[in-house]
Amino acid sequence: MVVAGLYISQAGTLLIAAQERIRVRAFWQLATFLLDGTLFVLVGLELRSAVNDLTSYPLGTAVVDALLVAAAVIGTRLVWLNTTPCLIRALDRRPQQRARRIGFRGRQPNAWAGFRGAT
Repeated sequence: MVVAGLYISQAGTLLIAAQERIRVRAFWQLATFLLDGTLFVLVGLELRSAVNDLTSYPLGTAVVDALLVAAAVIGTRLVWLNTTPCLIRALDRRPQQRARRIGFRGRQPNAWAGFRGAT
């Protein structure tokens, strides 16, 4: 499947008509939207029972713990996305790699945005 996907990504313009590619892209955008929406609805339905089952753990402590975990995840993401380009620059000096470089300010929207959904 991986080889087929790589082949189609390279030769897809020769094998698949433009109208079909537009239809397929629209389908996958809609499917992704519906799957993300379904996931968030299911998480929302489970959230109430998860909060109600916190009988042996004070709610305030649970909220603080959740905020600390969120801060750790966001901090790790910021550190990762701002240090890996430096490592890549140090290891890969090819001109093609230099052409793909994005500065610190260009990386920040991606670093702060995180995932848009489950997919």
